[in-house]
Amino acid sequence: GPLVRYAHMRARDLGIDVNFAQRMAEDSKFADGSFDIVVSTIINHEIPTEDNKKVIAESYRLTRKGGYYYPIDFQTSKNGNKATAYGQYRRWWDHRWNEEPWSPEFVAFDFEGAIEEAGFVINRETKPAQLGFGARHAVKVA
Repeated sequence: GPLVRYAHMRARDLGIDVNFAQRMAEDSKFADGSFDIVVSTIINHEIPTEDNKKVIAESYRLTRKGGYYYPIDFQTSKNGNKATAYGQYRRWWDHRWNEEPWSPEFVAFDFEGAIEEAGFVINRETKPAQLGFGARHAVKVA
């Protein structure tokens, strides 16, 4: 898309040797173990649970042995975000009025459990980068 073309142009202008690609997160077509680190930023709450599981599996396939998977997204109810009555209302409002159709499904999703099921080992000492975000630093099993 346009931002990928812009990033390529900007990197070239700055003399940075980098490649950009726009691919499907659940089927990127990159070779197994292609990356030392796989990062995503607030995308998981934007997709259905079954697609999340595919994205996590693809991330595991792409991450080299000893590499890191670092998804950053909101905490889920199964992973530490216990909403108050007002918090539940805000979640509903966000879903209904802020164009977040998959947010309720993500809130109920055991995100960390799915990451572990894919084969990653969760580093539970990593703290969220920002209040409200659940940065999960996962290490691929050797």
